[in-house]
Amino acid sequence: MTKKYYEQPGYLGLGDTLDINDKRHKQYQKQYDERGFDDTELWSLDGSLIRYLYPRLIALEEIQKTQHEQTEYNNNLRDVIKQFKFILEDDTFVNKPEVIKKALTDFIKITDGIWY
Repeated sequence: MTKKYYEQPGYLGLGDTLDINDKRHKQYQKQYDERGFDDTELWSLDGSLIRYLYPRLIALEEIQKTQHEQTEYNNNLRDVIKQFKFILEDDTFVNKPEVIKKALTDFIKITDGIWY
């Protein structure tokens, strides 16, 4: 049996939060099969972006620790990671758009250093 769309590795949507009998599952499965994501990722696109970026920023930080000396950039990257972690662990973040806005604004400030 093939895994359902919301059981795929790296799934960023919210299909797994729906009732198992929700009629939209078929539609979301089709969307996932055709384009690699379903509309549930768009319900809270900022949250989906953070869920996508968070593990990648952690990996980047680990790589940069071994290849570069510690700089203000590294500290800013670490701060963004902490903010993303807080958002992902706090179920009430949906009601705190200022927290998300600050985290994404701080992320934008470090985008010129996102490489190794």
